[in-house]
Amino acid sequence: MIYKRYPKYKDSGEVWLGDIPEHWSIVKFNLYVNLRHGYQFRDYDFTPEGIKIIKITQLLSSGELDTENVSFIDKSRLSEFEGILISDGDILMALTGGTIGKIIKVKYVQEPLLQNYRVGNFFPSSSKLNKNFLFWILSSNLILEQIFYDQRETGQPNIGKDDFNRMFFILPDKREQVIITSFLDRETARIDALIEKKKRQIELLKEKRAALISHAVTKGLDPNVKMKDSGVEWLGEIPATWTVLQIRRVTSNVTDGAHISPDTTSQDYPFISTVDISNGVIDFESCLRTSTKSFLYMKHTGCCPGQGDILFSKDGTVGRTAIVRDEFSFAVASSLVILSPDRNRLNPIFLNYWLNGSPIQERLGVFLAGTALRRISVEKVSRLLLLLPPIAEQRDIVSFLERETSHIDKLVKMVQLSMATLREYRTALISAAVTGKIDVREDSYHE
Repeated sequence: MIYKRYPKYKDSGEVWLGDIPEHWSIVKFNLYVNLRHGYQFRDYDFTPEGIKIIKITQLLSSGELDTENVSFIDKSRLSEFEGILISDGDILMALTGGTIGKIIKVKYVQEPLLQNYRVGNFFPSSSKLNKNFLFWILSSNLILEQIFYDQRETGQPNIGKDDFNRMFFILPDKREQVIITSFLDRETARIDALIEKKKRQIELLKEKRAALISHAVTKGLDPNVKMKDSGVEWLGEIPATWTVLQIRRVTSNVTDGAHISPDTTSQDYPFISTVDISNGVIDFESCLRTSTKSFLYMKHTGCCPGQGDILFSKDGTVGRTAIVRDEFSFAVASSLVILSPDRNRLNPIFLNYWLNGSPIQERLGVFLAGTALRRISVEKVSRLLLLLPPIAEQRDIVSFLERETSHIDKLVKMVQLSMATLREYRTALISAAVTGKIDVREDSYHE
């Protein structure tokens, strides 16, 4: 799509903003918009059930409200908080933390929902401002640039009324606001539909990847191989030369990490926990770091993995894994189990694939079903069943999976990049429309 510009522009007076349409006005935020903070609920306010509280974490990146994973207050207290009830069409924004500036427009409210303190709710305070146009203003880089400028000035990831009172935006007349809003509603819906299709593409690719791994580590690569009954109901038939045994039978070590709070006054060595493992990768950049003294103590107690060891998360998100592919000195927390394969019988990369296959992931689901705390013991990890091919066949399966999953991972990355491009285009389009860089009035654009 190629968009026209307005016939005439004027200098905005802001170097970073540039020219604006001649008939638009620069207005102060506080003269046209009212920001309502919520209530600062405390832990002692919360009850097991009752009225739901909308916190920053309930503002989803999809633009929806999460009304499932919420905190509650007692129903009898509703009358105390009628002034912070959330309604259809409300504009909510995260006012603190790493997602500061994240914004949604509430679609449907089917039950009482209360606004937490660091969630902002924005309302037009002037008849000259359309509420839907306000949503697009708040979604634009025009506002985000001002929010993040304030963060650079203060260093604090918080914004409030005083911060917004220093901000400005650009205002066309009410009729033009409606036209721009209609344009953005339509065009962003089209972009969002494309993004959803790409999300589905990624889901299908990941499903294909998981199925590929599960088939290779349970049936092998030869479709004509002779099969036998595994003797395990959830494994079914397996290749005749394979054996079923517990992981501890082919590992020299199965132990969890350190049960201490490490000394973090010195930044000498990485200290890895479950949160530092994602998609099979260990994050050595953002993790905690510990002193040489703490590290040497943990090394002495067996909490430091070596090359080829597998890290397996036993607390929180149970079943995450990562293989230690290089010689690198670090220690791990008690939330992780260190598995050291017997290299003569078990290829470490094969073990890593096995632990990520659907048979084991489904067994973990069975173990954890109905438990309040998502946790599995070291003993149970050591007793997890392993389907073991001959070592040469393991190497063949690893080579096959490394090649095929690498291809799928590249496709996923390509789709993710195209999604990122669409999101950038979406943001740029919103910003261009609400700052008058493009003229979206009727018949002002063409294919």
